[in-house]
Amino acid sequence: MNLMKIILAMSLFFQVSTVQAMWVITKIDNQSDLIFMQAARGDNDTEIASISQILKNPTKSGNLQVINLQADALFGSSGGCKIIAQNPAGEKIAISFFGDVTHRVANGRARYADLDSRNAAAQIKLPMMARVFMVQGSVMKLIGFVGYEQTNQNMTLALTGLAGNYRVALSLA
Repeated sequence: MNLMKIILAMSLFFQVSTVQAMWVITKIDNQSDLIFMQAARGDNDTEIASISQILKNPTKSGNLQVINLQADALFGSSGGCKIIAQNPAGEKIAISFFGDVTHRVANGRARYADLDSRNAAAQIKLPMMARVFMVQGSVMKLIGFVGYEQTNQNMTLALTGLAGNYRVALSLA
């Protein structure tokens, strides 16, 4: 009987741990005053050179900077991707991306499931949730979110704002 409980517990753990809510950025519309410095992955800000080069050379159309990325670059919630930017005052700002199962965020069981994220998750009626955070120093603030259904969902990210007041609108591509 104990063996059966162990097998059941292991299968449940395996099933829960394999649910991945990944999403991929295929287009960035930058309408903010931020200057993109590099694309990075992980907690130690390891640079993704190929994407950094694209971020530094956007297509400009008036005040809008458009950056197109290949979906197979997997730049998004996979591996803790982020954009490291600089505001006009020279302060470093990181824009971090997370993908989680919505109910895990709503119940506070996802990474960085702060109160704003939990309230946002309560509004989403789709199984997965994309979240975008602005990180400045030790302060982390939710600046955008959207629900989606397919793993590896392609998204367009529109960044707006000035002087530390930034917002992200995510849309399915």
